[in-house]
Amino acid sequence: MPVMIRATLSVVAVIVFVMTDLVLEPMKGLMSAELAGKQLESSDTGYLANAYGQSVIAHLGIPFLALLIVLALLWWKPMAKWLMMGALVASMLPASAWAYYQKSDYADPIMIEPSESAFWVPSTGDNEHTQVAMDTEDYYRNKKISKKLFLIPHMHLTGSGTFFDYYVPSGTLIIVDRSMYSREWIAALHRGTSARDEGIHCQSSEGIDTTVGVSIGTEVTEDQAPRFLSHFKTKTPQGSRTDPQVMFNAVYFSPSLAEVMDNVLRPVIGQMVCKQIMARTVDDASREANVMMDAIRVEVTKYLDNVGIKLDNIGWADTFTYPAAVQAAIDQRYAVEKLRPILDVLREKAMIDAVQKTGWNGALPSSISVSFWPDSWTQAIRGFLHLGTSAPPAPASTTH
Repeated sequence: MPVMIRATLSVVAVIVFVMTDLVLEPMKGLMSAELAGKQLESSDTGYLANAYGQSVIAHLGIPFLALLIVLALLWWKPMAKWLMMGALVASMLPASAWAYYQKSDYADPIMIEPSESAFWVPSTGDNEHTQVAMDTEDYYRNKKISKKLFLIPHMHLTGSGTFFDYYVPSGTLIIVDRSMYSREWIAALHRGTSARDEGIHCQSSEGIDTTVGVSIGTEVTEDQAPRFLSHFKTKTPQGSRTDPQVMFNAVYFSPSLAEVMDNVLRPVIGQMVCKQIMARTVDDASREANVMMDAIRVEVTKYLDNVGIKLDNIGWADTFTYPAAVQAAIDQRYAVEKLRPILDVLREKAMIDAVQKTGWNGALPSSISVSFWPDSWTQAIRGFLHLGTSAPPAPASTTH
């Protein structure tokens, strides 16, 4: 066969291959991305449909191997063709290129853990209706554990290479960590969740500094995960958005619940706590601690639900703390108020003891010897007032 005829037939074969591939390539990307979502279904058929379907889609059209066979039949005699074939085969060898941006289609797996929710979002086409979410609640209802190996499908990016286009992900896998969160936000450094001051610092209605501690527990349920993502987004890969490793990154992770609660929502919840304390005096806050927490719980529950987080529990985790001088005054006033009702009783008891000891002449004693005042009463009062328990000076004799 003349060389010109071989060359003409070779050109025709290449043109047919390229044109067929160009026509079918956009369809392959759509079909590949939509089929990948079946991996998140709780069924073997979903996995098999994706595995076999991806293989069929990858070879949709005229396979490159078929083109090589045609060219080999045309040029099997001329030695020059064997050299050309060697170059073509060499061009198909794996190249050290960008992750998720390569000229060879390698497996691209990622494991989805039981505490995670996964969303598969196709990159092209009607990706609102072709998105798929892993239904971990279905596993929970059936007392099963959800854990899956997800294979990210790839498609050709038309026009990305000189002779051969690059493979890129045909969709994005978004993973939300739904691990539960529990904290004690208190000022004490020796206990609580953190070894730093995490107390909530407010002021009473009189302007007195008031520090309180709060314990809180939250989680992201599966039905809340989309709302959680819409408010707190995903972690953005570092680097330029024109870098293929950033542009074609196929797996994105949401911020953890701990990051969101510690860095974003703790100040918001602190404002809700201070709102209740600032509306009350120190005395009212002490009396109405439970009332305040009930109001805080309602407000925090509503706010967290709006951003995709479920409140499991919230409560006081520490005593209300005030400046030292204010606290000392409160303690002294408390002591006086508690002792006042019994002072009259103690005085009458001493008078009765005096009358019983000396006899009654028809008149009340003009004075009472402190010898009739039990030492145990003195020690009890001194201890209550934090004055120590040392013995008082010896009483002077008193004349009746």
